[in-house]
Parts: sequence; structure tokens; C-alpha cells
Amino acid sequence: MDLAERTLRLTGRTAAIGLDIGSSAVRAVELSAGTGRHQLRAVAQVGLPPGAVVEGEVRQPEIVAEALRRLWSEGGFSSRRVVAAVGGQRVIVREAQVTAMSASDFRSAMSFEVQDLIPIPVADAVLDFQILGPGQPAPDGRDRMRILLAAADRQAVDRLLGTLEQASLEAVGLDVHPLAALRAISTTNPGPACLVTIGAQLTVVTMKTADGGLLNRTLAIGSERMTAGLGLRLGVTSGEAEAVKRYATSSAGSGAARAAALVEEEAEPLVSQIIESIDYFQSQTGIDTVEELLVSGGGALTSQLLGTLGRAAGVPVSLVDPFAAIDNAVEIEVPDIDRAKIHCLSATGLAMWGAETPDARISLLPASVIEARRRRKALTASGVAAAVLVAGLGGLWFQRHESAAHLRAQAASIEAQSQALKSSSSSLGAVTSYFNAVAARRQALHSIGAGVDWPSLMREISAAMPASATLTSVNLTASTGTAGTTATSGTSATSATGTPAGAPGALAQLTMSVSAAGGVEAVATWLRSMATVPALTNVLVASSSSNGTTTTFTCSATVGPKAPRLTYSWETKK
Repeated sequence: MDLAERTLRLTGRTAAIGLDIGSSAVRAVELSAGTGRHQLRAVAQVGLPPGAVVEGEVRQPEIVAEALRRLWSEGGFSSRRVVAAVGGQRVIVREAQVTAMSASDFRSAMSFEVQDLIPIPVADAVLDFQILGPGQPAPDGRDRMRILLAAADRQAVDRLLGTLEQASLEAVGLDVHPLAALRAISTTNPGPACLVTIGAQLTVVTMKTADGGLLNRTLAIGSERMTAGLGLRLGVTSGEAEAVKRYATSSAGSGAARAAALVEEEAEPLVSQIIESIDYFQSQTGIDTVEELLVSGGGALTSQLLGTLGRAAGVPVSLVDPFAAIDNAVEIEVPDIDRAKIHCLSATGLAMWGAETPDARISLLPASVIEARRRRKALTASGVAAAVLVAGLGGLWFQRHESAAHLRAQAASIEAQSQALKSSSSSLGAVTSYFNAVAARRQALHSIGAGVDWPSLMREISAAMPASATLTSVNLTASTGTAGTTATSGTSATSATGTPAGAPGALAQLTMSVSAAGGVEAVATWLRSMATVPALTNVLVASSSSNGTTTTFTCSATVGPKAPRLTYSWETKK
């Protein structure tokens, strides 16, 4: 299961947020899964100044990022993970037939297979595909398959992701507007459909065929051109022209009728290009008639437009309701919902993206971005593991420290008693024997290594350890001799230091259980590393076992006089 699958799978009460960055506004819709139906959790829109987004592409990231921060502040969304859409004329969505192969094989060969299918160099594009089914056999008899191919200019994708990052948002998927729009109407319109989305600067005409195919065309014309044309012809401001465009009607007097006629004339170029696109789609698919045109987008509010388009196409035209199959789970007033129905078709479809299976959806999120996130996750996990290790070493140090402190306290108590006896009477014979007992205790403390600064010694060992090795246990055994004498145990052997076992000055014996990545050569690496620790002598590995990738062994070593030492108060007193 990939990153998007883990984060946006719409089950239970998991929320998904679709984000649509348009030329005139940014919009977001949050859905959650209810009992059989999606539930609307939040919907919001924030306007953009002219020039911030041009023809679907972000041109002023700072301004768009500020609008997104405001959108999240006002919208009350529950997460900062979103599914966004790549827009603009440099986004290609088309059906094609290619040599039949598995999805994984085609992904590996995609850069070679699709170069002739898109008008931009593959090296400058982000690609993804969806297998639709078997295609017509090739002229040479080879099997082919039908795919839905999506491609976007890499710079546009990087600019979009950079804008989201500035707004502290994370894209878990990058869809394309035509697929998002069709997804939003799929519940109420499961069969073939012709959808026209009229935006401020772009109009997208999309046709879904009965066999799951898709034809798509992006027109570089939108409602802003109609507004500008009306403003010039009427000599009014842009705001006044927008009001005329929306509310002019032929049934409200001669002046209003003249305005309505002007609106219809300004809409004619857009209507003409829409009809041309539909005719082209019909010639490519063999579809004789289109039963209905579905229209969405802010431009759909233009007065006279739906009627003009219906007369030109010769079929009924209706506004799309993306919320028809969605329950309203929050208190949103009806006027706001009605406006959202017009503007938020793509955002709604984007919010539904995670409900589809991974092989049935498109994502233009670059592989490099996904890999970088996986590495960050791995680093985070490593940080947690390191914290656990540090806590474990800290606990070990604390235990050793407490043990040493207890021994120091005992020694201090013995020293105090000894001084008291000295001051009371130097002639008492019992004093001599008592001091002998103190000396024996002192020697006993040395013999079990109590004088060793164990935390410092463990840090030296940790610093010298190979990165591939892990200590699974450390045991301390008292030396059989005393400092300055030779301690022997078992047979003589040669260690990494070249010193015979049983060297003089031994304080204690360490036994370390080690697990190291690699074959038996990991033992040699370990011995060389331990040879650099001044405190250790007689470093010896008697035997090891390896499964080819991991080697386990037990290492013994003598803690010598060069070990870091603790100084007790009674050692400096006479």
C-alpha cells in the first residue's frame, strides 16, 4: 500500500480533502465516508488576484500560498494533506493503444512507449497511466492494450508542489481536472457523459465513452473573455460587465434585452469551440448523438449561455450538482451550498480520489517526491530507535552510577569508622585487625572493577564499534587475580591486541554478545575496532556463527589499568 493509499483511503471516518487551484480562486472540499455515502465536512473558497494563476498554472507562488493559508484558516479543514490537480494547457490526458504488457513492465518502459503520444519531451514531463483494457491487435499481429495516459510539464508540477509547501500543505496525490470532474459525477451519471467545465480563463470539454474511454480538450477561452468584451462594448468597469453577464435577460425591457443580446454575442466564440470539440469527439468514437451536456464552473452562471449552448448542440443542457450523492454532515447554509455546486466540481472529485483503487486512478506526484518522503520517514524511525538506544544506555549508565555510588558510600562509611578507631586509641589490638579488614574490603572493591568508570568505558566501546554491529548483552566478571598480578582463565589464546590472555593489571573481564551485518569478515572488523580501545586487552573471539548476512559471536576482553577510573575518597586519605 503506497503513501496515498495509507493516508487517503476513505474508510470509517477517514477524511479526504480535494484542493482546486483555479485562475480566479482556490477552493477546497473535505469529505468523509458515511454509511454508504460520502459526507460533506467542509467547503470553502478564497479569491485570487489577476495574474496569480494564469491558464491553470501557478505564476505567483507567494500570493497563491497566502490565499491557501487563508483558505485553511477560514475553512476549518481537519488535515493539511490534500489531493490537488495539475491544470493548464501543458497537461495532456488522452487515450492510446500500446503494446500489451503488465502494468509494472509498462511503467518501466513508459518513457520509450509514449514519447510519440505527447507533445513535450518525456524528460521534461511527469507521467502516469491507467490500463483500460485490451485494444485492437497491431498490424503485425501483436496484442495491444488501451491506456489512459496523463502527462504534465515537470516545471509546472514542481511549482505547484512548491506553492503547497509554502502553505504548509502536503499533496498525497496529483490528479488532473477532467478525471476529477468525471469522478464527482460518476455516482449520478455512471454511463457515457459529455461534461463542459467553464472556468475564468480555460474551458475543458470532456467526453466519457461507454467502454470507459475518455476524450479531453482544453480550450484557451473562458468567462473572463466574455466579461472583457462586454466591458469594452458597453464602456463599463469589469465589475459592472460581470453583473451584466450574469443577470442580463431578454424579458426585462428593451435595455436588458439589448444587454442579453450582447452577452449572447460574446458567448458565441466559446460556444462555437465547444461544439467543434464535441463534433471532433463524435468522429473519433463513432458516437452518433450526445444525449445531454453537463455544465459546471463559474462561467456556467453567464446569462443566456446555457440556452445558447443547448440550441447550438441540439441537446438538453443542465448544471452539474456534485453534491447530489453526498450527505451534508455540517451546517452549511443553502446559498453557500448552491454556489459551491457551481464552483467545486473538481475539488469534490479530488476529495474522492482516495476512494478508488491505486490501479484505477492517476497521480502525477513525481517519484522523487515520494522517495524523499520515504527517506524522511525512515530517518524519523531511525531517530526514534536512536532515542530508545540512548534511553537504554542512559538507564545502564544510571544503574552503573548508582552501583558505584553505593560502593563509594560503603567505602566512606568504612573510612569514617577507621578514623574513629584511630582517634580513640592506637593501642587497641582490635584496631589493627579492623584496618586489615578495611584493606581487604578496599582490595575486594578493586578486584570486581569498582574503580572503573563504567559509563566512560561504555562510551569508548560504543564509539569504536563498527556501524554494522549491535551489542545484545554485556556481562562483567571479577578478575581472578588482583591489580598488578596475572589473571588466567582457561587456555592461553592470542587476542586482537596481540597480548596473551591473563595479562597483568587486570581489573575485570568483559563478555559481550555481538550481532553484526555481513559474513565472518565482520568478526575481523570487530576485533580491529576493539583494538583501538585503550582500556581493553586480550580481546578474543573464540567462535562465531553466520547465516551469510548476519554473524553472531561472543567477545571477551580484559579491562586493564588504562581503563577510565573512579577515585574514592578513602583512596586519597591516609
